[in-house]
Amino acid sequence: MKVRHVCALFKERRSELQPVHVAGEDYYPPIRRIYCADGFSLSVQASAMHYCTPRETGLDEYTAVEVGFPNRRIKLLREYAEDPKDLTGTVYARVPVKIVARIISKHGGVIEPSPLAIKRVMRSAKRRQEEAHKHLQALLARMKEAKPAQPEGDTP
Repeated sequence: MKVRHVCALFKERRSELQPVHVAGEDYYPPIRRIYCADGFSLSVQASAMHYCTPRETGLDEYTAVEVGFPNRRIKLLREYAEDPKDLTGTVYARVPVKIVARIISKHGGVIEPSPLAIKRVMRSAKRRQEEAHKHLQALLARMKEAKPAQPEGDTP
């Protein structure tokens, strides 16, 4: 992943949010976590309220961002850790976007199913479940037909 892709991803996710206007400033709620193909995830934030460069809200590009709460320990992040004793429960200040891009690439890139893709998968799963149910009902019906009921009291 390239730096420009990280900035574009950040901009896209921020556009999903509505800013809150407080004391003459726009503040954005945190953007969604980034999930990678191998299951790795992390939070990436940048605004006047975060450890980023420049420390401003609403920019299209940042040279460094705040990374938080990765679900695995990452050596590349260690020197930026606010709490080096808790590498999955801390924030990382002013992490160069180049490093964030390298980490995301190392973990297989960003995965993000769209709402449409999720609906397609759910419909497909429901269809397969319905087909399996029909198949099972037909199989049970054939089994009943093939095995005549034994009169009560008879033992085989």
